[in-house]
Amino acid sequence: MRIHRKLFGTIWTRERDAVTMLDAATTTVFAIIANIIVVLAAASADTAIALNIEAIMTYTVNLMVG
Repeated sequence: MRIHRKLFGTIWTRERDAVTMLDAATTTVFAIIANIIVVLAAASADTAIALNIEAIMTYTVNLMVG
C-alpha cells in the first residue's frame, strides 16, 4: 500500500508539473502574441501620425505657395 501510494503520488506530481508547464507555455505564447499586437498597433499609430504630419505639411506648403 505504501509503495502504491508513493507511486501514485509521483505520477500525480509529474502530471501536475506537466499541467503547470503547459500553463506556463500557453501564458508565454499569449504574452508573445499580445506583444506583437502592441508593436503592430504602435507601428500603425506611428504611421498614421506620420501620414497626418505629412498631410499637414503638404497643406501648409500649398497655402504658402498659394
